[in-house]
Order: sequence, then structure tokens, then C-alpha cells
Amino acid sequence: PLCRPLPTATDPQAQASSLNLPWMPLSNSSGTPSARQKNFNVLGSTFLYDPNVTARYYEFPSPMDQTTPLEILISITQLYALVTLSIAGSKMIYSSVTKLHLISRLVSLQVERDDAKKEKNEVVARRIVTESLLQESDAAIRSFFVGMNVLTIGISFFWLSANSYHITSTDWIGGVAALIHALTVAEFALLVLLYYMVKDARDALRKSNDMKKFAGKLSTSK
Repeated sequence: PLCRPLPTATDPQAQASSLNLPWMPLSNSSGTPSARQKNFNVLGSTFLYDPNVTARYYEFPSPMDQTTPLEILISITQLYALVTLSIAGSKMIYSSVTKLHLISRLVSLQVERDDAKKEKNEVVARRIVTESLLQESDAAIRSFFVGMNVLTIGISFFWLSANSYHITSTDWIGGVAALIHALTVAEFALLVLLYYMVKDARDALRKSNDMKKFAGKLSTSK
């Protein structure tokens, strides 16, 4: 016949072979998307997607035995983000709390000396110091808030790393629901950091424009 009829088989592999097309499974035996599908079949013909390669070096219990070499490589980067972001967020929180405690002590010393007689120069100096303390206090509060968000993002990588080892398919650490909650919290924390990035960029651009205008005035006055 001039036209070949379409196959009537319900098996997708049989349909693909009858049409001389390459076939790739969209899901594994458990019904979840295969690693090739999730990673757009990049280097799909290599050992990176073969869990048997992982089993040669270490035999994981089920369902971790489905972990491929590519997922192990991804989990290493996720564990790195977990450790580094958690440490960075904790350091920001600790330094902010320490700075706020120091500012509180300095303010209390200022209040204790308010009853003493002060000269005019001392009043001006006290005012400058007070304004500087207020600015440092605002910066410390912001650093504390940013550190909390960075720590939150770092902790969320724990579930991402567990997902690379297929642990979220069990109920050991909350399952897929816990993974979804961790991703949701991380996205909200990223939005907060993005807001501060945009705000800092606008402030920097405004300061740059002011400096350019000031430099232009100085050049025209000469």
C-alpha cells in the first residue's frame, strides 16, 4: 500500500518501533517521571541516568536504589548550598544581635548622661552620635531579617537534597508535601531578598546620579 496505517497497539514502545522512531520512557515503574524526562534527556545515552552504575559502588535501600549518578552530582551541590547558606545566615543573625546589644548599651549610656550639663559642641556631638546609632540599628535589624531569610533558604535545600535520593517518595521526612512546603517557603524568602536587591540598586543609582550632578556643578563653577 502507498500509505502505512497507524499502529493500533496500545504499548507506546511498540508504536514507536513500528514507526521507526526512538522511544524513551516518560515514567519509571513507580509511575514517577524518569530522570531523562526531568532533565530534558541531556546526555541521555550516558551512564549518568543508570542507577545500576550507582549500585556498583554503594547499594542503597529502597527507594534510594533508584538514585542515578547525575542525581548524586546534583545532591552534592544542594548539600553545599545547605551548609554554606545555613552558616552565612547564622553568622548574619549572630552579628546583628551582637550589634543591636552593643547599640542598646551605648544608648543607655547616652540616657544616663542626659542630666549632666552639656556645652554647645557636646550637644552637636551627641546628636551626630545618636543619628549614627539609629542608622546602625536600622542596618542591624535589616541584616537580622536578611539572615533569617538566608537561613530559611539554606534549610530548604535539605529537602531538595533528599529528593535527589528519592527519600521524599517515602514518609521519612514528610514526603512530597514537606518538599513542596520547603520550596514554597524558600520562594517567599527569595522574594524578600529580591526586594532588598532592587531597593539597594535604586538607592545606588540615585546616589550615583546625585554625584554626577554635583560633579557637573563643580566643573561649571570653575
